[in-house]
Amino acid sequence: MSKISSNHKRARTLDDDRDDASSADYYYAVLGGTETGILSSWFRVMEWTGQHLHSYQNKDFILEDLRLEIRQLTRQLIEVKRRMRTVGDHYREARRASNPYEFLGEGQNGGLNSLFMNRSAIKLANLDALLDWQLTIQPNFGPFRFVDLCGAPGGFSEYLMRRCVNLGVHECHGYGMSLLGGNEYGAGVAWKIGDFCDFQQRTKLKYQVCWDGSGDILDWNNVQELIATVSKDSETSKVQLVVADGGFDAQRNAEDQEGMTQKLIVCEVAAALELLDVGGTLVLKLFGFQTPVVQCVMRYLYASFERMVALKPISSRPASAERYVVFVNFRGNASNFDGQCWKNQMFLGQFVADVPTEKLDLYLGEFDRNMLVLNLKACHTMLSFMKREESWDIPELSIDADDYRLCWRLM
Repeated sequence: MSKISSNHKRARTLDDDRDDASSADYYYAVLGGTETGILSSWFRVMEWTGQHLHSYQNKDFILEDLRLEIRQLTRQLIEVKRRMRTVGDHYREARRASNPYEFLGEGQNGGLNSLFMNRSAIKLANLDALLDWQLTIQPNFGPFRFVDLCGAPGGFSEYLMRRCVNLGVHECHGYGMSLLGGNEYGAGVAWKIGDFCDFQQRTKLKYQVCWDGSGDILDWNNVQELIATVSKDSETSKVQLVVADGGFDAQRNAEDQEGMTQKLIVCEVAAALELLDVGGTLVLKLFGFQTPVVQCVMRYLYASFERMVALKPISSRPASAERYVVFVNFRGNASNFDGQCWKNQMFLGQFVADVPTEKLDLYLGEFDRNMLVLNLKACHTMLSFMKREESWDIPELSIDADDYRLCWRLM
């Protein structure tokens, strides 16, 4: 898997004089014989393969320094976000001022979201382009099959279906389960994907597949019903792609988003491991890599897939802790694997990897550090805007949505 699309070439960073991994990378996209500046990721994309990540000297010392820096940056970010709670009516304006790419996720002002039901579809298109369209590779035989977990109203599914249609995929089978009613995290959202079932006759969709009609992934009975439905509909009983975009309103402004969402993440991953075919891909949204539970999950996935890459696409707002990790080429489960038992193992932090994980811990720690720096820059810019001071650290860029529409193949 390449770091970026073959149509993307790294040209320069925002600050070439410093080796600052928090600086955004620029890429050039060759469009009709001309080169256009295209930013696809907020900072450097570093792929982890378990073999080729650069080696570290004094790993323990570096990791402890990283953890200390992360704790300090986290305290700073909490303080800044507390100051932002009083911004009131100016929040949306300030958010737009801190992010020159905000309009790409809008349905008006020339944004790309006019093509889809919501900005989630744009995020997946952004990720797919960064990964050289590895997410939507047509299978050698049979239909392209995917599962959309916790993804209502269905932006991810909508992008995947449209991409398959544009590629001329013979058949596309999508399945989905997302909270309809309510659980400990709050109220759910209804699927709207039914409006998009007429792209082609060979598109097959089954959404809200669950045992009790709630779509609650925290209830393992619902996951078992989803597994049974997928098994009945496919020769291999598995799918090539699982996307898990779970979140909830209460955590968006919380000071500990990672801790609040870790139970949801464990349940999403348990379902994904049961559903994925050997060689399959998992796209997982997270909010940090510091809690013991999340670290345990990441170590397990690191051992279960051949490749992984953590990404902060530009379609994801810079002030948010949201990031995506893509796991490629699933090695498969042990013959005695049980998803429900696996969940309990993760919650208790009982998993011990068979291979060293120091480099993985450093990789994730560096990503957390870079994310916090990006979050702080965005939040300070928003505060400066709201005080009507001269905003700082906003790239002076001319953004053309048509360039992104072409570069991300959304035509």
